[in-house]
Amino acid sequence: VMVTADHGEEINDHGGISHGQTLYEEVVHVPMLITWPRVFADPQAVRETVHLLDVYPTLVELAGFEPQHGLQGRSLLPLITGGKTGSAATFLEQLPPRPSLEAVVTDRWKLIRPLDRRSKMRLFDLKVDPNEQNDRERTEQQHAKFLAALLDTWRDGLPAAPDPVYFSSDDKELTEQLRSLGYIE
Repeated sequence: VMVTADHGEEINDHGGISHGQTLYEEVVHVPMLITWPRVFADPQAVRETVHLLDVYPTLVELAGFEPQHGLQGRSLLPLITGGKTGSAATFLEQLPPRPSLEAVVTDRWKLIRPLDRRSKMRLFDLKVDPNEQNDRERTEQQHAKFLAALLDTWRDGLPAAPDPVYFSSDDKELTEQLRSLGYIE
């Protein structure tokens, strides 16, 4: 059994209500619980950052199969059983029509940057400020520049975006549900 979530909720933490508008921790840091008694019987907490992309490869390996070649993500089984560690950096993005943001998170620092780069970047020291209340971009410019360069390298390595998919349905109730959830405009 695996339990996780696709996002958290901002409940006036940074002046907003809902999700999908920011990349603050209350929205992007979600729990993941796994139980698979035949593989690991004793409970343990893994503190390393992992990704939702890792869910599928993990479940495939736990079921005894080989993951498909070319998948994003990796099996978390070695991490769960005491092997290799988690990622050095996690990259996040919030794409249009919502505010277009990208972020990089390390074990200590988090940089949030608008994609258009016209607005100010925000830098947070998650060790001393886990609620992201104190922007350190001006006082920690070396960290901000390093993380911005990491974001640039990550973005440059991404494949070209696929063509947009347009939603069309005669089901007005479904369309309204999807619109109310923010999945369609």
